[in-house]
Amino acid sequence: MHKRQKSLTLQDKRSISDDAPVSESSHQMSSRVDNDYSPRVGPPSEKLSDRMKDVEDMGSTLDHSFDEETVHEEVQFAKTRVSVALSWHDLSISATPPPGCCGRKRTGKPKPILSGVSGCVMPGQFLSIIGASGAGKTTLLNHLSGRLVAPNIQASGDVRVNGVSKSKVEHFGVFSAYVQQDDVLFQTLTVRECITFAAKLRLAGSEQERESTVDSLIAALKLTKCQHTKIGGPLVKGISGGERKRTSIAVELTTNPSLIFLDEPTTGLDSYTASQLMHILRSLAKAGKTIIQTIH
Repeated sequence: MHKRQKSLTLQDKRSISDDAPVSESSHQMSSRVDNDYSPRVGPPSEKLSDRMKDVEDMGSTLDHSFDEETVHEEVQFAKTRVSVALSWHDLSISATPPPGCCGRKRTGKPKPILSGVSGCVMPGQFLSIIGASGAGKTTLLNHLSGRLVAPNIQASGDVRVNGVSKSKVEHFGVFSAYVQQDDVLFQTLTVRECITFAAKLRLAGSEQERESTVDSLIAALKLTKCQHTKIGGPLVKGISGGERKRTSIAVELTTNPSLIFLDEPTTGLDSYTASQLMHILRSLAKAGKTIIQTIH
């Protein structure tokens, strides 16, 4: 019995020694970072803090750092293609009870919404925040995008853009875009007119440059067949739900943002339309954009 146990032990040692060079080489391959800042795939034991350290180190190697000279002119910065890496560490958000009738203060402890959340997303990645209703997906997305303006919300934690604290980044909205869950479009305008109207408000340059931007967005988001159809609404017949959502995305892409936030873009869409939309967003991520969405 003792000899059998000893032979098994030697066999285990032999298998471990045989696998050692393989695990070492795979770790070396996983630690490489390509020039296009593709996501690093490491061993299962890799900690999130190591990846967030990569985000901070990568901030000095990107095309532009977010200092005062870079973001001085909003229009010029919007035209520049900049790779954006977003990271957040130990993020906690809580809500205090709102004041009652006649300004009376309500007693009670703040209700935690998020507690100790950390994560990061690299350029070229498509991140989906999945959770049930009321889990805090939209709250996290709003805080990362800077849209958390409720007076009874308290937030703590560190959010960094290319390794720089988000509080030190000026004009964050110049290189980022936010697509709301509910589409806010003019019902009586056509798809092309909506995108052209947004381009005239947000873009400088000549009329030909703006028209070229509109044409490229319509072609990229597969809106060519419905570009002359009205958006429509409850009283006006118009485009489908998937085309409406792609139009909302096209309106936000007029400034060529590097960082895109989407709040449940597949809500109300059937499986085929949602699959088409995800394919388009994935293509945008492959082009170097950083995309974050919430989804059920």
